[in-house]
Amino acid sequence: MTSLTEPQRVSVLLVHGHRYTYDEVAQILGVSAAIVRNHVHRGLRGLRTQLRE
Repeated sequence: MTSLTEPQRVSVLLVHGHRYTYDEVAQILGVSAAIVRNHVHRGLRGLRTQLRE
């Protein structure tokens, strides 16, 4: 997970690890839910790529 940016890492952990909703994470981080969805999407894509290597 170290290859992810901090916002990606935090978003993935909160959404998939702690089961927060996108809206809850958005409130915590002070960004929109769309930004959180983007961070999660890109973070998961980065993790998949890392696992394939």
